[in-house]
Amino acid sequence: MGIDLDRHHVRTGHRKAPKSDNVYLKLLVKLYRFLARTSLLPRPPSCLQPNPLEHNLLPQTRTYPKIETKNFTPTDAIPPPGRTDSAFNRVILRRLFTSRINRPPLSLSRLSRYAASPTTKSNTDGPSDTKNAKTIVVVGTITDDTRLLTVPKITVAALRFTATARARIEKAGGECLTLDQLALRAPTGANTLLVRGPKNAREAVKHFGFGPHKGKKPYVESKGRKFERARGRRRSRGFKV
Repeated sequence: MGIDLDRHHVRTGHRKAPKSDNVYLKLLVKLYRFLARTSLLPRPPSCLQPNPLEHNLLPQTRTYPKIETKNFTPTDAIPPPGRTDSAFNRVILRRLFTSRINRPPLSLSRLSRYAASPTTKSNTDGPSDTKNAKTIVVVGTITDDTRLLTVPKITVAALRFTATARARIEKAGGECLTLDQLALRAPTGANTLLVRGPKNAREAVKHFGFGPHKGKKPYVESKGRKFERARGRRRSRGFKV
């Protein structure tokens, strides 16, 4: 077997494990790796599966003897213990691998907007109560927002809570769950709403871009007569933005 010279030292970008050495994060990865395993559902024997190639080649007038078929019960398709076949667990596992930049924090004000949306409430026609309301899941940090005056009663499962955010949620009658508590309560992600924080809200993202007319934020020491007044800021010096 030869060596692919073009792809010999090419490194794949996706992670298969977190870079962090946090033991709690590694335990969560171990838990959701166990839950995210997919099971191979049993298939009927090959003698019961029709072969379209033979069916087209043989004449249609010929009759064939009936084959005794086995009745497959629903218990045959039950996955083994621990295998949930849920895409929710695979998404949680993949987000546990990501870096902190790709796990942006989520504020209480944005969280309250998600809680007020119709998708978060129960599917029944009556008023939504705590039992039927969806659990909001965030693979990241929940932070406080002092601009929010009233915190709704919500159930949130997150990787981490700041002290003030946790206190305000619990004072409003809500719940702050860890992701391992969520796995016991909803192992398949049923009745949950998976959300993320704003990824491009960082200060560094405002400075990204190259060239004029990009709307990027300049790095300046100060705003005055002596700063950022040369090329690109005066028409007599090339162009003006």
